[in-house]
Amino acid sequence: MNKTDISHRLIGLAAVGALGIAGLAGCGEKSSDDSGDDKGDKKEQAAEEGEDYSEEATELVEGYYNEAFETVNNSLLRYDSEAAAATAEPYLCQADVDKITSQFEGMPDSEREKALESVPELGDYELEVHILDAYAYAGAGNVETHILYNDPVKDGKRADRTYDVGVLEQEDGSWKICGMFS
Repeated sequence: MNKTDISHRLIGLAAVGALGIAGLAGCGEKSSDDSGDDKGDKKEQAAEEGEDYSEEATELVEGYYNEAFETVNNSLLRYDSEAAAATAEPYLCQADVDKITSQFEGMPDSEREKALESVPELGDYELEVHILDAYAYAGAGNVETHILYNDPVKDGKRADRTYDVGVLEQEDGSWKICGMFS
């Protein structure tokens, strides 16, 4: 294996790690020392600005995790960005879909095949989704989401994460998750 082979393999594995599981899990993981003091202020300000779309935002985020999360993750772990993007498209802003689509651009097929040899066993994620809080007013919002799942990248160990998932209203009035792959 030459330097180029090693480089492409490392790039591919790093990309899957960076944008795969972590990116798909959510936006803005909360740290244990997040106090959330200004969250109430933002929510109150947003409420004053317009109609409440929290239910739509919550349904979107739950739908993404329940309907697309596992397929998108598995597709990225198999270096199939097109399948991942197609599955995620109904839920994500176009910029995020484009980021997924270009995930492995320029990676030679031979390197992709070699990298596939190290893909972990993809078992049942046994995903649990819990919405902790949500607000969506005046075209933007946030859905605080707690997820638990078996992480194939970590030998099936149970992942326990809380994320703030950003949502934006689109021109056609639909809501999309935005910034998940930024």
